[in-house]
Amino acid sequence: MANRWRRAQPHTAIEPGGHGNLFGRRHCRSLSILPHHVLPEEKNTMAGYFRYPTLHGDTLVFVAEDDLWSVAATGGMARRLTSSPGRLERPRFSPDGSRLAFAGRDEGPLEIYTMAAAGGPARRLTYCGGCLPAGWTRDGERVLFATSQGMPFAGLAERRAVDYRGGHATPFGVGHAHAISFGPRGGVIIARNGVDAARWKRYRGGTGGRFWIDPAGSGEFRPLLEELPNPGWPMWIGERIYFVSDHEGIGNLYSARLDGGDLRRHTDHQEFYARNPTTDGERIVYHAGGKLFLFTCEEDATREVALRIQSSRPELNRRFVPAGEFLEHAALHPESHSLAITTRGKVFTFGAWEGAVTQHGEAQGVRYREAQWSGDGRHLVMIADHGAEERIEIHALD
Repeated sequence: MANRWRRAQPHTAIEPGGHGNLFGRRHCRSLSILPHHVLPEEKNTMAGYFRYPTLHGDTLVFVAEDDLWSVAATGGMARRLTSSPGRLERPRFSPDGSRLAFAGRDEGPLEIYTMAAAGGPARRLTYCGGCLPAGWTRDGERVLFATSQGMPFAGLAERRAVDYRGGHATPFGVGHAHAISFGPRGGVIIARNGVDAARWKRYRGGTGGRFWIDPAGSGEFRPLLEELPNPGWPMWIGERIYFVSDHEGIGNLYSARLDGGDLRRHTDHQEFYARNPTTDGERIVYHAGGKLFLFTCEEDATREVALRIQSSRPELNRRFVPAGEFLEHAALHPESHSLAITTRGKVFTFGAWEGAVTQHGEAQGVRYREAQWSGDGRHLVMIADHGAEERIEIHALD
């Protein structure tokens, strides 16, 4: 049997709250638990987790730490563009590269915002209760986005457009579509259903992604690449359609002619999916495994964009968690002068009226439950999940 105990450490904070019982709201002692982190002060093991890249000219914008960052397309040190209270995702450059459209949760639901590409205040454009940006119209005057507002099912998304200066959003005229890309001669291709294959790997069901193409801009669409089970993210570049598919096991970048022929594979990721690609008409950027990659169509070559960010890493900051909100179990000492509680998988004892709080067992890495006093009140008995199986442990209090 284990016989170990530990006094309260710096990662546990005690806030005196007066006298009273454990469950009283007004006079209850408050115990706050702080997750224990050992962070290297000078060396980071990972530069960052980078997602949702978009490209224009020599500038690449991406998402890290739920904010937008800008970096040269060749890589290097990135510059933070936003400091948002909510999560940001899926930025899209305007055709002239002067503005960015993106989705954000600053005010609750995921809505469409726009801002200057060089940085500055963001303007909210939609109030639909949930949107995802898809790009811009050819003239750069309107932002295209998908929303399920007004649709009979949450999985259906209508393509709409809204002026980047503000105003009412209007249907774009292609109906249900999660992604859209424009080609020459007024051509357009849309994707329905499938959005991100990495979220449901190797899906082969009836709601897999489907492409519909209007090669001449006549308004008449026909299916494309029907033999593929779940393609997504179509991008019209030259006389080919580039897209992501996992029909060979892992999501990689492929392309085909406008008639669906001459299917080619362009990347060779073996572990992580290629995700959320965007294009500037000549190159494609995407993320895989938290890294950014740039594919050049003319050279048929892919390279990783090596970049770094300088950040205070607020998501890794210590935070205090009210133990009372996660209380799992409480046991009164046989002599009624102390309590043993289990909260968030940790065991603590403290006096019913005053005194310090003591943590028992390992500080981190083990989950405890059902702590009980022994008959003489000199030991605690609890269940711990060390290793593959749970076991009963006895912890001395002296």
